[in-house]
Amino acid sequence: MGGDHGLGVTVPASFLALRRDTDLRIILVGRESELRPLIASALREFGERLQVQDATDVISMDERPQDALRKKKNSSMRVAI
Repeated sequence: MGGDHGLGVTVPASFLALRRDTDLRIILVGRESELRPLIASALREFGERLQVQDATDVISMDERPQDALRKKKNSSMRVAI
């Protein structure tokens, strides 16, 4: 699960979106071992609306997207697609 500011921004933003839209469902795609501790308390609030899909391969900043999609089949980019 990438981004310029990583999990510290994307996870809280997911919670905010779920609070604002009660019909919304979010699947966070990334390393489950890193995501689970961050969302543990939120699972009580959001239940089935918040899920985690494990993706363990890491894509570096210098990799071309097409190469990452072809070669890293368990990256968050590939799994999310």
